[in-house]
Amino acid sequence: MNPTVIACTAVACMFTSSTLFAQTLQASAGVGFGAADNQMHHYFRIFQVAGGAELLFSHRFAVGGDIGIAGGGGDGWVPTSLYGTYHIGGTPTRDLVPYVSGGLTWLNFLTETGHERAYNLGGGLTWWNGGHTGVRLEIRDVIRPGESFSIRGVNYAVWPTRHWWSLNCGLAFR
Repeated sequence: MNPTVIACTAVACMFTSSTLFAQTLQASAGVGFGAADNQMHHYFRIFQVAGGAELLFSHRFAVGGDIGIAGGGGDGWVPTSLYGTYHIGGTPTRDLVPYVSGGLTWLNFLTETGHERAYNLGGGLTWWNGGHTGVRLEIRDVIRPGESFSIRGVNYAVWPTRHWWSLNCGLAFR
């Protein structure tokens, strides 16, 4: 099944869940700048626009997803992510809330056929202005694992691990 369909279905389920009123829904949208490397260790700049949502449980743990469009180095892709987030010291009345997150990302390529699975790790902080809006600042690394194979006990690395680093800034809503 297409990973984009899975992620969109998961986000739709979060919005329509009958238990939604017992949790807190947060959403964000923003832009990001960063760098990526390819399998030949050539580095290039990237730009992205993305949006997503998280469903908070007990003001600390959240599950969420986001979707966006990104490009750089002559390529374009649609990143779709599902992740878990831990809000450090998160309370409903706290204005500055740091967080860490990690999960899975599917990269659906626009300039070539196919898609690729990756992992994402990130962290940042959300500054709530005392109301229902805030500013979110995040750094994220999308890790595309390398592939290798073995012949008669000798390992060959076909694709080394590749990274896509980004610094993202956006608006947050709750």
